[in-house]
Amino acid sequence: MKRVLCFASLVLLIFISIPVFAQQNNFMISPPPIPWFEFKEGQKDLRVTATGMYITGDSTPPLTGDVKVWGAGAGGIYRYAFKDILAFDVGLMLVGATGDVGNEVDMSMWLASLPLDLEILLVNNDQISLIGFIGFGFSRNYIGIDSNLPGYEGTVDITTTMKGPQGGLQISFKLQDFTISPFVMITRQSGNVDMDYDIEGQGSGSISVTAPTITSRYFGFDIVYVPLGLSLSSLMQQVSESGDNAGYKTYVVNIGYCTQL
Repeated sequence: MKRVLCFASLVLLIFISIPVFAQQNNFMISPPPIPWFEFKEGQKDLRVTATGMYITGDSTPPLTGDVKVWGAGAGGIYRYAFKDILAFDVGLMLVGATGDVGNEVDMSMWLASLPLDLEILLVNNDQISLIGFIGFGFSRNYIGIDSNLPGYEGTVDITTTMKGPQGGLQISFKLQDFTISPFVMITRQSGNVDMDYDIEGQGSGSISVTAPTITSRYFGFDIVYVPLGLSLSSLMQQVSESGDNAGYKTYVVNIGYCTQL
């Protein structure tokens, strides 16, 4: 039983350390938080996106080698403006990924996330617009791990449910046919982790734990070709937990199409 708990602790360490799941854990797969850079009363906006991502970093001992994770997904975000300065948005994102955690662990995963935000149009003129938003995020994800670490050979399936508040700002610079929109976003997520394991020579079982609360800061930008409603966005992220940086490099590219309904 002690060996089982050691293996479970190792897997949890892997899960918590890798910035792959989260807006809820350490990594967020998401288009920019705002469907369109401005709005007026009665306006309905929809952005649909395709996402690609790559994560790299050093594995956590006793694992050796690099962390390399690739993934892709699709999603959308819808907004309705109640007033010239007030709107509500809701989104849905689905992502799948696969990769290596060092030389000893293979993993596969999927993520479904649902953000809900209230938007306030703080500034809007011919040159710039500024939107603040605050809301709530919910997600559910799965990670499958196949370990060949000596003494810990086995498989683990983890299902996680995370939720918590989020907020941020997006400023947009209007340059004729193009708009450039940097944004910043902060999320604070916590939840539960359910784990099923099958360890060679040790048997199988289940463990449920409370996931630690993690605060994530996201910085990115969106470039929109306004006449066609086409956008190309990127996002970079840092994670803070008690002031520590997770030490991973995260690359995300989103290609989107925006339209008014």
